[in-house]
Amino acid sequence: MRKLTACLVSAVLIALAVNPVPARADEPKTVEFVISDPRITQSSGLATDTDNDVYWTMNDVGDPGIVYALRADGSTKGVLRYDAQPADVESIAYVGGRLYVGETGGNREPRQTVVVRRFNQPRPDGSTQSFDTLLFTFPDGNKDTEAMLVGADGSMTFVSKGATGGGIYVSARQPSVGADNALTKVADAPQYVTDATHLPDGRIVLRSYVALFVLDPHDYHVVAQGPASGLVQSESVTVPLRGTGLLIGTEGVDSEVLRVSIPSGMANVPVISPSPTTSAVTATPSPEPVPDSENGTAWWSVGAGGVILLGVALGLRKVRERLVVRRNEPSDHGSGDEREDESNG
Repeated sequence: MRKLTACLVSAVLIALAVNPVPARADEPKTVEFVISDPRITQSSGLATDTDNDVYWTMNDVGDPGIVYALRADGSTKGVLRYDAQPADVESIAYVGGRLYVGETGGNREPRQTVVVRRFNQPRPDGSTQSFDTLLFTFPDGNKDTEAMLVGADGSMTFVSKGATGGGIYVSARQPSVGADNALTKVADAPQYVTDATHLPDGRIVLRSYVALFVLDPHDYHVVAQGPASGLVQSESVTVPLRGTGLLIGTEGVDSEVLRVSIPSGMANVPVISPSPTTSAVTATPSPEPVPDSENGTAWWSVGAGGVILLGVALGLRKVRERLVVRRNEPSDHGSGDEREDESNG
């Protein structure tokens, strides 16, 4: 299994290196920073905290209650610890002096009720901090959810992830602590949404494996869209601490976080189609692709090898999650506390 996995990962990296999907046909790749902390290998979200001047991130599985605070250059400023053993932490947000960490994922086992832990005035000083527990229940069955938003009125928005599309679900204002909060579906969502953020003007950005979508915050219709960068595993989106545009990130050791433009028009975006005979997925272009200004090729051109190996990369995620979960059963609780934190401010 190790040899097979290593070969597949190498093939994925080679295919994407040869045939990447650029953020935009006329936009060069801009690396904002690299997450080089060896403890962070599965960064599954980014949240911008202007109060502490950091980006918060977390591993989706394997950590016994820990959130990492990154400086603007990607180095680790410190960590926040909390007394819990979460499973599949996929979403994170920071609003109004509060940090929200969502145990919402369902790649291994979709869930109808998701758990959000809310920290008041979070501090990246290595201490164990208290939190409020918020529970939210979908009205229409179990979901795999990786995108979460917090409104200025305290309401929570969740975007489920699916091969044929997902849904956008909203809670009431100021959800109750410790009690179940019902969600209401307000709109459909694009396929494979992995993160979301608010722009300074209030609009919503959804990040999928292959695209960025800008939504009107009132009726949730798409007002702009464009292809996202061809990272091996597209996981996160947030606004930068300084400057304009968006930051998008991925998982892996020494994972890159890129700065890209906010989509301003209705560009064509790739469509990921499940294979009828395998668990892999293939990316196919939507009609009338936008040509590259230099060589006439379309931005969605991934190449046959890259198309197939994108599915392999997604399949490997499921294998990795099962292996990590098995290595982190309750008997290993607290092992993360033996790691030394960088908390020198």
